[in-house]
Amino acid sequence: MVKHFVPLPQAPTSWAPGTSLHHAYIRCLEYEHSASCSRPQKNAWQFTHLLAARVLGYLFLHAPTYEGREWLSSQILSCNDDDALLDLGKEYNDHLIRIFQRPPRYSGDDLSDSDVDEFPTGDPASQPEALLADLLAKPPSYDRAKRLALIRDGYRSVFSGEFDFPSILAGLVFPIPEISVTETSAAHVIPVLTNDIMRENGMKAKASITTVRDIIEHFGGVSIMEELSGQAAHRLENVLTLDLVFHSFFRQFYIWLEATTVPNQYRANAMVESVLNKLPNRIITFTSTDPRLPLPSPRYLALHAACAKTAHLSGVRAFNARVMEDLQESRTMKNDGGSAELLATALSRIATID
Repeated sequence: MVKHFVPLPQAPTSWAPGTSLHHAYIRCLEYEHSASCSRPQKNAWQFTHLLAARVLGYLFLHAPTYEGREWLSSQILSCNDDDALLDLGKEYNDHLIRIFQRPPRYSGDDLSDSDVDEFPTGDPASQPEALLADLLAKPPSYDRAKRLALIRDGYRSVFSGEFDFPSILAGLVFPIPEISVTETSAAHVIPVLTNDIMRENGMKAKASITTVRDIIEHFGGVSIMEELSGQAAHRLENVLTLDLVFHSFFRQFYIWLEATTVPNQYRANAMVESVLNKLPNRIITFTSTDPRLPLPSPRYLALHAACAKTAHLSGVRAFNARVMEDLQESRTMKNDGGSAELLATALSRIATID
């Protein structure tokens, strides 16, 4: 279980005084202290200095790569005052954490019926190779990724271990009486960036999506253009088979995976203990039923975990969730301008699919 809105800890002893890493983190601690002493903001939708200080500090502590920490260090040290740090913290929240933190709905909700074909039916003992060969020959798409991930993951949710019931009905897998059934979806580790807002808003949206790509590349060590651009975002390395409950948990940062010392083995961590109690095993090992079907990328999962831990510890997960909930429920803006920050948040958001 991870606490939320926690003050930044002291600098790790491994960061020697005088180094850029130590200097940058001390700057975060000083900024946090300054923000803690200031008058609290009355507008619940306003991104505060204290949130910015903790977003930057915890991203710094949990950076998925050394290069990412060095990159963030240089950005922090380039800020001349607290207002510049506020802008930097807000940029990382808007263009990284909020890209990963999604509302509680599922990938299938973003697809029309014409995007997803029915599974063929038949004897599971005679079908797998022909089905796999046909899918591997098709161009990348969400539907193809969902089917291939199901085959790779044994037609089971990788978190709960439950069998995918539609696959049982289609005759693709034999049920086991001792194991429950569920409905699954293909969960993206790194959400798929769409071009809708870019087309509607022109250069402003284009600049925003460019910022997203730059941050994910420099901080996360993942090149969107080279690895996840367009339909390539549906590559198997970026997809998990999850039951609908855990898919919703994963996209809302209720649960995430942290690598162990064993390749392709992860320890599940969660916002609250009761989430972990739903797992049959808190150690999750990925395996593939076929060598042609690659496993989820440790780099992608490490970036998701860094965002999830930072979101909880900094307190920004609750802030983002409140903004998203209010955006869904609000129909009109307040006449007194009290929702100006909410409107700015809405206009700045990148459209994504997960």
